[in-house]
Amino acid sequence: MQKINYVLQAILRIFLIFLFIFIWVKFFFKSFWPSILLSVFFAIFIDLLIKIFTKKNQKVKQLKLKEKEECENMFLSLATNSCHIDFFYKLARTKHTALKNKNFIRVKHDDGDVILYPFLNFCSLQPNDLNQIIKSIKEKSFKKIVVCAGEISKESFIFVKNFDFEIVLLDKFETYKQLYKNYNFFPEITLTYKKDKKATFKEILAYSFNRKKTKSYIFSAFVLLFSSLFVPASLYYCIISSLLVVFAIISFFNPFCKESGNLFEL
Repeated sequence: MQKINYVLQAILRIFLIFLFIFIWVKFFFKSFWPSILLSVFFAIFIDLLIKIFTKKNQKVKQLKLKEKEECENMFLSLATNSCHIDFFYKLARTKHTALKNKNFIRVKHDDGDVILYPFLNFCSLQPNDLNQIIKSIKEKSFKKIVVCAGEISKESFIFVKNFDFEIVLLDKFETYKQLYKNYNFFPEITLTYKKDKKATFKEILAYSFNRKKTKSYIFSAFVLLFSSLFVPASLYYCIISSLLVVFAIISFFNPFCKESGNLFEL
């Protein structure tokens, strides 16, 4: 049954592309059967190109979206954990010799130590926060400070340029990429953000072009295409029917409606 469904979807996908091409091929070439054959050829060719170029990109986008959600939840779990410093200590110990202090980790290196300072605050990191961090470790000898935060203000990136030692600022996403993934050591997710139920503009747009509307767009396009056969000046009909086919294609490929037909049903 799944294979049959896949074949039917492929046929409908190619048909939508064919219909869009046929509208314009028929406008320029009045011969019916040559227009059909030419449209079928281009439809299959374009469908193959779309399949080649979108298959990998779709997987990458889904992976990035999943990782972004994990970043949010990992930060929430650590920020609400009073023992978060222990996690960063264990992370540093996976590859280096490290010493744990009350608020930071000292990572030992032959050419100079690195201070790993987790600033797990729900407010964005500001220059005043950095100033307090630097003051708290000023008496220590180090070559670099790495500050892990949730969000970082633009002013903070400008502020760190004023010092003669290196200060690396990592937000929750950069912390995930450069520390967690690089060290293959991830915090346990104990809390997750509640997903926002308010529809964004993107979701509203997706709802407007959901799969249930595909048939309506195709039917409307057929009516205009059929009407154009009896009207001498048919350019207007070609343009509008093309737009309707585009709407049908967008609706058909719309991922928002594969799981639920109603976006606003909670």
